[in-house]
Amino acid sequence: MPKLCWIFLVALYGTFLTVDTQAQLFFYRDSDGVLHISNVAPQTPFHTNLDYIEEAAYSFDIDPLLLRALVLVESNGNPKAISRKGAMGLTQLMPGTAKDLGIENPFDPRENVLGGARYLKEMLNRFRGDLILALAAYNAGRNAIERHKGLPDYPETISFVKRVLETWRELIKKKGPQSHEALF
Repeated sequence: MPKLCWIFLVALYGTFLTVDTQAQLFFYRDSDGVLHISNVAPQTPFHTNLDYIEEAAYSFDIDPLLLRALVLVESNGNPKAISRKGAMGLTQLMPGTAKDLGIENPFDPRENVLGGARYLKEMLNRFRGDLILALAAYNAGRNAIERHKGLPDYPETISFVKRVLETWRELIKKKGPQSHEALF
């Protein structure tokens, strides 16, 4: 979507906020691929994980392909995924992190993706835009990054960062009018 359209959406969202401080925008694609934006949650089956990823990415100013890569690496698009360490949902949030983010149901795809995007954005801000450190903190926790004064030598974390970056690069290569349709 052209940048001008997103500027319009932000302005539109600001209009909703001036009318009602509880207003929220919902994004969904219909069966024809048309993006709809509403302040009323749709009662249709067209809400997809991809729509939640787009919404979250633009809400937190993150590349949607990066957020999609994170979801693919973390859960392979499974909103019911649970890791052996207890991380939950599409973005594999740990229970404590989910609670800190105010997430009531970590298995709700929209709530989980918005929480994961918010957490990634917090890590990007904390580590001054350093994507490698932000991803490492997302995986190992910000304290591990601070304690090691950089990327910790944890095989799981190094593999996670590498897989997210590789998946992101692949998504960028595939980027095109139909490429996003096949991801979920």
